[in-house]
Amino acid sequence: METSLQLTSESRASWAERRPARPPHKVAFVLAGLLNDDWLDPLGVTLNEFCSSMTGSWLFNYVSALRAIGIDSVIIATARIPRPVRRLHAPTGASTWILPPTKLSTYLLLIADNLPAPQRIRQRIRLILLDLLATPGWRIATILRREACDILLVQDYETTRFDLCALIGRRLSIPVFGTFTGSTSQSRWHNLIRRISLRWSAGFVICAQSEVDRMHRAYKVPHRKLLKLYYPIDRSVWFQEDRATVREALRLRQDVTIAIYHGAIDMNIKGLDILLHSWKRVVGARPDPRFQLLILGGGKDAELLAERVQCRRDIIFKNEWIHDCSILRQYLSAADVYVFPTRNDAFGIAVTEAMACGLPVVASRGRGIADILPEGERSGGLVVEADDVEAFSAALGRLLRDRQLRIRIAACALKRVADPSFGLDAAHTLERFFSTAITD
Repeated sequence: METSLQLTSESRASWAERRPARPPHKVAFVLAGLLNDDWLDPLGVTLNEFCSSMTGSWLFNYVSALRAIGIDSVIIATARIPRPVRRLHAPTGASTWILPPTKLSTYLLLIADNLPAPQRIRQRIRLILLDLLATPGWRIATILRREACDILLVQDYETTRFDLCALIGRRLSIPVFGTFTGSTSQSRWHNLIRRISLRWSAGFVICAQSEVDRMHRAYKVPHRKLLKLYYPIDRSVWFQEDRATVREALRLRQDVTIAIYHGAIDMNIKGLDILLHSWKRVVGARPDPRFQLLILGGGKDAELLAERVQCRRDIIFKNEWIHDCSILRQYLSAADVYVFPTRNDAFGIAVTEAMACGLPVVASRGRGIADILPEGERSGGLVVEADDVEAFSAALGRLLRDRQLRIRIAACALKRVADPSFGLDAAHTLERFFSTAITD
């Protein structure tokens, strides 16, 4: 649907005058980057599937949690499309606006894509252009007014998009919050602008304590504006099913010990190269009939991964982004060990989903993992340093070969993830944090 978006000084004034001094009733989520280029295309997901069936991720978990306590959401994203469209995200009911980037950035991106330069140079130019020029600020402002949003939550606060949204929120008298999903920008001139936008912001919702500490240390953000909040999961969706039953349904062997990974197929960020090296160290150069590795997901390195595992009968790669959480739950319930060799995840929501399905975890130490598994085994997993193949192999081998250890650590995982801080109750904490900004 094409739409007309206009914003006048008169409408800005009227919006500011009628802003309610009460808990929020509608939260706008502004996503970073280009939706299709940066998120969906690498996963093999279309814009239509994004609106009709995509679930999970930090975004939809927040939207679902807020909906559970009566707060509506609006999703605002940019993508390479000719004109704005408004859709309904079917699983959550959230109003979803997909906007084209600015015309200038579209023109410059086309030039950058065809430069006679190495791929890494073109990619760097593209990222700079997206960060500086792609945000359609006036359209975002008008959507906020049209949808009557009273809170703005922007993905990743160290981006120019966040800086612009902070200005929009200031003009419309809408509190602006930032959240953290891993993106950072440290250029000096950016930081000069950023300190202003951070000061204008109402607060920051951050999933890892190490990032909370960095924000306080690097930008002197007061603790009252920093909320550590885990990405919530719905325990009515993520729970343990009978292993034998789901293995039969999925046509998986009953007599093997299965390790599983699900998520984006990105060799570098997700550390899947570490996983493959570790697997070969544990089971040997030839497949061991006692063990099986199951990898589920899609992403930019899916073809590379498929090539690397095509001769291994003990590694099953299902190159597909599975939208149905009940199917993912079956796969997790069918496994014995969850593997998470990440190098740079902001949190690790896939880990909490696996823990809720009764799996002990082997994970690389990272920002979110330190919060999910603060006591290692007693929290539900074995934690090793990132990029340490030897340590990851040793931990994985221990769990694969010791059934009693798996049972003991799995019980700890179930207990850990049952903590209310991982559930949809987190929405009440978020509501209180937003309400403070509205009533100040």
